[in-house]
Amino acid sequence: MDLSSSFIYKPLDRVKSEIRVVRIPPKDDDSLRLDTVCLDDNPAFAALSYVWGDPNIKEAISLDNQSFPVTKNLAAALKHIRGNWTSRQSPYRVQSLWVDAVCINQQDPDERTQQVQLMSRIYKSAAVVLAWLGPGDHSLAFSTIKLLAREMYDDTARRFNEEKVSRLDWLQGHPSLCSDDGPEQSGSGFRNLAWSAVATFVRDPYWTRVWIFQEVVLARKLLFISNGLASVGWHTLFTFQRGFELMRKNIRKLSLPRPNYLSPSVWSALATELASVSNIEQPCFARGIFRNRAKVPQTRNYSWVMSSFASGRKATDPRDYIYGLLAITEIPIVPDYNKTVSDVYIEYTAAWVETCRDMRITRYITTLSFLSHAGTGIYGSEADFPSWAPNFPADGKLPISPRMETGYADRGVFGDDSSKLPFVVARTKSLFAWGIEVDTVRFVAQDPVYGLTRVDLLKSATTALSQGKRYKTESGALNAFFRLLHRDQSRTVSRSTIIRDLSLFYHITRALDQLEPQQQDKVLRDLRFSTDPVEFEAQFRKCFAPGADFRQLGFDRNLRDIMMEWPKGMVGESWQRMELGLIRLRTNWRLIGTTSGYLGLAPRGTAVDDRLCVLKGSDVPVLLRRTDLGSYTVVGTAFVEGLMDGEAAELEQARKGMDQWLQMQ
Repeated sequence: MDLSSSFIYKPLDRVKSEIRVVRIPPKDDDSLRLDTVCLDDNPAFAALSYVWGDPNIKEAISLDNQSFPVTKNLAAALKHIRGNWTSRQSPYRVQSLWVDAVCINQQDPDERTQQVQLMSRIYKSAAVVLAWLGPGDHSLAFSTIKLLAREMYDDTARRFNEEKVSRLDWLQGHPSLCSDDGPEQSGSGFRNLAWSAVATFVRDPYWTRVWIFQEVVLARKLLFISNGLASVGWHTLFTFQRGFELMRKNIRKLSLPRPNYLSPSVWSALATELASVSNIEQPCFARGIFRNRAKVPQTRNYSWVMSSFASGRKATDPRDYIYGLLAITEIPIVPDYNKTVSDVYIEYTAAWVETCRDMRITRYITTLSFLSHAGTGIYGSEADFPSWAPNFPADGKLPISPRMETGYADRGVFGDDSSKLPFVVARTKSLFAWGIEVDTVRFVAQDPVYGLTRVDLLKSATTALSQGKRYKTESGALNAFFRLLHRDQSRTVSRSTIIRDLSLFYHITRALDQLEPQQQDKVLRDLRFSTDPVEFEAQFRKCFAPGADFRQLGFDRNLRDIMMEWPKGMVGESWQRMELGLIRLRTNWRLIGTTSGYLGLAPRGTAVDDRLCVLKGSDVPVLLRRTDLGSYTVVGTAFVEGLMDGEAAELEQARKGMDQWLQMQ
């Protein structure tokens, strides 16, 4: 039996906004004490932000002279704080600490419901929020982040030094950041101790928890702590994150070559998604929005953006993907742990639809954007859970988020008729949307576009040529296939897009040496490409860059010669970035072809005869499956070349009267 269930909690007065805090006595052998305080009295306390850890592995602490079980990570955090952060010499002397697992009666759903509504006040009232990532040593990561932040921020001008960060030469002043001085750690790609330490820190499971996301955003003052008094503050971390992303963006945008002062492993990790600080990017964004919402009214529109940040994170209780961010999203939902999971998500989605009806709040949020987190094609079907509801709990179990890029699929297709806006009927667990069935799925690839062998890309390309009849010519179908793999809606041709396409073309054709000579010739004929350098460049221009002047774009040699330098040169470095994007498609996405010859990337559970639809309020095409009752099951969203930017408007004109109400369950 969980001994915490036998601990006697004194009831809290809800009217007085009471909370409990843990009093930490000066002597190590004294029991911790649980006191009740009123938030209205502005009590002095710190708050702890941490990962609970395995709930089945417990360690006893002494609380009010009773044995109270907590997870091992919490026990380690309390021991660390008691030993390092309670003395007068510590930067913040902690005498009272709010800890959710101890201060809230977890066995009482009514108290949990009430205390969740106080989360915003608790974290904003705390003098400091101590963020504990576990007993591991993060001191090297902290010192490296501080060093980088100092370089990126101009103290004299009191502003971010964007010009300096955009260059890389300042790294030469820090040899410890440029060379290989250790083994690769944590799959970061770095063989550099300092960068590896930073990568380990930003990839820690701490960043994946729903509740922690909210805690990081709410904290008035946030301090990450590790061994001894090692720590780093949020402003320093934010400066590092902003500078790091700017540095990587500049590398990608300009297709920069590797500087000779950076080791290949450091450069490779910096130039690709291997070295990602995306885990702290969203909290940085959300903190800025949350703090400016009173000054900039339009930032309130981002409430639903922030609510979708629960996707891909983790929570023990599925309802916490919604309730765990309420303090920062402030969406019109009252937490109630007596409701079923299905009812919570139906309520959430209904509120989303009602609030966002016919509004594109940002580039990323439309009335039906939540469908990118829904469907049986990736998540499977669950009893009592609608196929159209965002499945944040299942999302959090996937190694890579399955969300497909946004587009403008419904732009100009349906007009402004407000009577055709989506709506939810909670009683029947139905979502109704106005839309058209554009096409029917005719073909679904069994294997990933980019699998484990060199020949996979080639097979996928030849399949695309045979299926993509919508694109008139083989070169058009090949271009469409490339755009699918890049998930690219832009038609702009630039130096970087040409390098990207050269890299992909090379890796499609490098598998030719595994085929018989006759097969090689046939594949090249099908692709409409020659091995002759002059002819190749002309064919490449026709397929991927009509009218482009390659010399004006900075290419001083024939494109085929540049391509054949792989793995060296700009094409090799571009492939390192691109390959990670293709790997992301491997688990959940498959190439599809439709009856009319469209090519798309769709959820792996897509089946022949599924309907390809464009819905009013959805920025991407949606795949639906008819049921015996005449309604539809949502399979998932898709990226379909030729349907991402309102092209269905022309189809709708030609097929007048084909739009209809589609009931999804």
